[in-house]
Amino acid sequence: MPHFFCPKREILNGYEVTDESNKTNSIKTTIPLDVALTCNMARDEILEDARKHTFSWLVHDNRPAGALCITPASCSNSCNRIIGNLWTRPLTPVLCFYGFEHFGTINRLCAECNRCAERSHNTGRQQLWLRLPMYFGLPDWSELLQ
Repeated sequence: MPHFFCPKREILNGYEVTDESNKTNSIKTTIPLDVALTCNMARDEILEDARKHTFSWLVHDNRPAGALCITPASCSNSCNRIIGNLWTRPLTPVLCFYGFEHFGTINRLCAECNRCAERSHNTGRQQLWLRLPMYFGLPDWSELLQ
């Protein structure tokens, strides 16, 4: 299966996509505009749901350990560093499906925050995965797997 490279402006304009896995014999194809728009809308919905669910533990008011946190200032700083790392470059939907351990500064959270944040993060990832077909206008997993 070829790996396709397509800048966002090309997706949005419905231009050609080049197969970058075989530069000597590039394949060119056109992404239909309706498919490109569906993918772009799905991306936005995935990122919004990830913000609300998968990464909700990063936001002060939603931090799962709450009053049980033993180092509030340190945990808050760790969450702020993660937020900074996530949002200093474009957030891609694939990051929303990464496991909790992917986010490096997590080990700086206190044990209670770490435990609660991991549970919240994984629950959010599961919700995104279950909803994945819906983002693209497809039936749910049970129907797709038949």
